[in-house]
Amino acid sequence: SGLLSQAWLRGSAWHAHEMVFGYTLAVVIGFLFTAGRNWSGQPTPTGRPLMLLAALWVAARVAVLTPYAWLALALNVAVPWLAAWGLWGALRRGNNRRNDFFVGLLMLMGLAAGLLHLKLMGLLVLPWGLSPDLPLALDVVVFMIAVMAGRVVPMFSNNGVHSADGSYSASANAFRPRSSLPVYQRQVFPERVLGEKAVEGVTAWENDGVRLWTLPQLDSE
Repeated sequence: SGLLSQAWLRGSAWHAHEMVFGYTLAVVIGFLFTAGRNWSGQPTPTGRPLMLLAALWVAARVAVLTPYAWLALALNVAVPWLAAWGLWGALRRGNNRRNDFFVGLLMLMGLAAGLLHLKLMGLLVLPWGLSPDLPLALDVVVFMIAVMAGRVVPMFSNNGVHSADGSYSASANAFRPRSSLPVYQRQVFPERVLGEKAVEGVTAWENDGVRLWTLPQLDSE
């Protein structure tokens, strides 16, 4: 952008805009379209609708490098709002209301993009130096990450690795008793598995998730 004298966004403004509303937004839309299929059991945009959305995304990237500020604003707002519409359609058809808030978050991303462009155009001046554009978009992204991490990490760590049948062994491609796995045997103070007795140290206190122990007194030489 620094080499284009007529670019609407240049320098750090262009870089910040493209990192949030270009790269990050594309990742978010791709994830939500994939997850939306699983949540609703209904298709999210594919084929020509998806090609049109991708073309609009590319056009938005190009528009900020032109002097046409209103065109850049319209395209960068349209991309997340059209993605929200596509996600909403799948969730409605599948009667999945639990994830409706993701539609609202995409709408907020579009709003943040519009506010940023209006501010840079000098058409939006807020008191006390408020800047609800990039900070709003970043808050939305962080909130999405927190929500999905809260769902996915426990599921993967509990169901994908450990189960009532034991822990998953990649070499055997099956669940094995945890105490038989090499990674468990290499631990200095391995966590006890169901039915095992403590073999290292003296237990001082424990509950279902935590065990505190003391080391045996070592004889001095």
